[in-house]
Amino acid sequence: MTVAITAYGVYYFRMVYENEKRGKQEIFLLTIFFVGIILSYMVVRHRNRVVLSEPIQLNSTGLAVPLPIGKIWQSEGKWQFNGYENSFTLLSSMLLSGKIEGQLMCNYYIAPELTDIDERLAQQAAQVKASIVDKGQIQLGWTTVQWAQLTVKSAISDSFIGIADLPDGRSIQLLVVMESNPKGAWQLFSAVWGEIKYEHNDLLNNGKLFTARLKRIGTKQLIETETNGSNKRVYLIEKADSSTDNNDLLGFAIDTFSDGDYYNDRGSVSGESFYHLAGRREANNNIGFEINGDFDRFNWHSKYIGKSGRGNESAQVELDDTGSMKVVSLTTPGERTCWPGEVSVPEMLLDSAVRAFIDIESGPVVIDLVIAKGWIMPTKLQMATAEDIGKWPGERAGYGVVIEYIYSQDSKQYIFFDEDKNILGKIDPSGQQVVWHRIDGSELLNMQQFLPWREDIERLLSNEKEI
Repeated sequence: MTVAITAYGVYYFRMVYENEKRGKQEIFLLTIFFVGIILSYMVVRHRNRVVLSEPIQLNSTGLAVPLPIGKIWQSEGKWQFNGYENSFTLLSSMLLSGKIEGQLMCNYYIAPELTDIDERLAQQAAQVKASIVDKGQIQLGWTTVQWAQLTVKSAISDSFIGIADLPDGRSIQLLVVMESNPKGAWQLFSAVWGEIKYEHNDLLNNGKLFTARLKRIGTKQLIETETNGSNKRVYLIEKADSSTDNNDLLGFAIDTFSDGDYYNDRGSVSGESFYHLAGRREANNNIGFEINGDFDRFNWHSKYIGKSGRGNESAQVELDDTGSMKVVSLTTPGERTCWPGEVSVPEMLLDSAVRAFIDIESGPVVIDLVIAKGWIMPTKLQMATAEDIGKWPGERAGYGVVIEYIYSQDSKQYIFFDEDKNILGKIDPSGQQVVWHRIDGSELLNMQQFLPWREDIERLLSNEKEI
């Protein structure tokens, strides 16, 4: 009897133990399950949590845009200029386990398409082969945003794009993409739009008034005033504090002008520019151009040759009477169209525009400089301070103008004039400091360093056509 009870007792306690063990395992597995759910919720919540930086200003535009911040967001935190799209871009990427799971990209377009925003949204969707599944508007105090939700190949809709035209003729585009997370994408998209700051841009409005004055003066008169009636403009480019030793000579620039008949406009000017720079940034740039009297129509062909053939570029640029500018690359075949605004000035007229800026006695202005390769570069002009004028190394300067290329905070150029407002030269302080001295063209012919370009120099200097 005792043996039976003992055997049964062992069996009984074993069953109790096994049931208890099984129960603990089930509780353990259930705990893991709930922990997994909680962690997943926390990850999703963390991904969707929107924390924004202070708005990042774009110099001289009145625009400031915030970016998402946190451990999973990475960004350089500054605007980057894209000349081929004539835009500034602000970019931030969301990284999870080393993989990009989302992106935010804001573009500030200098010369946006002159089309309806709905049409531009449709074009953006077509470029990435996406379908628009929803549309709407966001009302802001300073503009109205039109947005679209995109999907690609029936995937979960996780992309939102919005466009807003600004009162000054520019445009903002914001794109937010998150992998399989439309809710998080929308939360970030709407939060950023809500924190974008925009102030009325007096610099650009002043630029419109300034360029309108330039157009009334006319292309031909602008050049004649700046060159004192000469049909040539010649610079010798030297190192700062040069002793005029040949080792200090870095290059030269020659512009020639003559009467044109572009678009049957007797106020038009045709000409050629040739630029040579030696040393570390060795390059040759040659441009043949025609510009009408109001410089709202022009065309040119440019050819740029870098050191050892690096960075070679050739382009054909034409602004027609519809206001559209076609840029054809002859180096890497391609064509693009943009729409320069009221403040656009061809770079061949920059010195002349700066000379007029002194006469007009304007406050600071922003113009859009159309450069040889067809890029449109916002450029700020303002009178130089007495301290800046004192930087000129030659005879005493009476006036100075600071040219600030907005694509880079460190990219400035100074142009100096004597008391009679004749150009003395320029200082380019970016990188290696160089000085551009205005000289008589015949001096170049006696400089041994420029013998390889003597034929080009003689050809350009032999132009006796009147302007």
